[in-house]
Amino acid sequence: MAVSCCSSTALAYFLFYRSQGANFTEGRVMIKQSRLASLAKWWEAYCIVLSGPASVVGKGFRWKQAILMFAIVGAIATPFITFYSSRPYQGIIPSNDLLTKAFGRVIFGNEQRGVKSVSIADFITDSGIEIRLKGDYASLSKIKEWGDRYPLQLIYIEGFQLRNGAGPFWISYATTSQGDVLLGREEQLTSLVERRNPFGKSMLAMFLFQVVPLWIYSLINIRKVRISLGT
Repeated sequence: MAVSCCSSTALAYFLFYRSQGANFTEGRVMIKQSRLASLAKWWEAYCIVLSGPASVVGKGFRWKQAILMFAIVGAIATPFITFYSSRPYQGIIPSNDLLTKAFGRVIFGNEQRGVKSVSIADFITDSGIEIRLKGDYASLSKIKEWGDRYPLQLIYIEGFQLRNGAGPFWISYATTSQGDVLLGREEQLTSLVERRNPFGKSMLAMFLFQVVPLWIYSLINIRKVRISLGT
């Protein structure tokens, strides 16, 4: 009798916990299905903003559609753009004894490339050799300011050609004829390392100031459509 009672109790506990386990499993399945349904609604809202119908998106559909397209293209294209931009700065950085060292003048000007006018800078050595520099007015601003003030004085430059000799000339160090530093070695090395890294600060800046704002605006529009779709 006692054995039968214990068996009944054990069976009751077993059936109780089994039913609780079944309920728990059923609950998990329901939660998973609910999440999938919510994601499906978000995807539907995304597709509506991207391709319509315009009546669901509301006023300014074409504008909202264009912003979302730019956000998508920007997210995909940014790494390729920064990779392409970093290519001119690649190559081995030579040791100090292999650097080109000379006195001369830096001449700033513009060059027509198709329909665009591009800023350029050439270093003319005191022996008459002309070297095209890699950089822009921002990176070479100290040299330009000093050259505008003292147009007849020479500057001393150390540097090398990028892309293992196949690219433009990179200034690694520049001083006035009196020895005042215009471009220091450490700052130029840091600048070069940053420019040759396709997935560094340049890509981060493009994402933060160009791609992210487009996605924020687009997500606000997608959320509005998602709410209008209901549960």
